Amino acid sequence: MRLILASNSPRRKKIFTDMGLTFEVIPSNYDEKLADNIFS
Repeated sequence: MRLILASNSPRRKKIFTDMGLTFEVIPSNYDEKLADNIFS
């Protein structure tokens, strides 16, 4: 099974590594910004 981490976050990479997982990093180009009025 192939595990892909779709994030360039060093913290997330460390969590996966600390768990002993073998994974590949392929960052997503998805814009995760929230709309300004999301909590209005």
